[in-house]
Amino acid sequence: MSQPSPNGNPDWKVEVSALIIQKLRQFSEIVGQWFALILRTVVQRLRTSPEEFGEPMYHLPVGSAEVRLAARAPLVVAYVVFRESRLVWIIKASLLSIPGSAN
Repeated sequence: MSQPSPNGNPDWKVEVSALIIQKLRQFSEIVGQWFALILRTVVQRLRTSPEEFGEPMYHLPVGSAEVRLAARAPLVVAYVVFRESRLVWIIKASLLSIPGSAN
């Protein structure tokens, strides 16, 4: 069962594929220690308010699913919000350019 969020609503379930998890681990190695804090912040927002976090991109023809894009520098995630089931599925993760990292 989901834990209630601070606003009293049950948290959303966040799903991530093994491929995305592998990518996030690689990002952690590239970015360093502070990446863990950024990732925790993003996941917390997805658990508590995925419909307010980021920007809507488009709706899927299945139910009321919506694809959204959100960023907390340097992390960018694309995710699908399934309202009926209170499920968030992260479908893409990427890094913004880090200033001073270009050669």
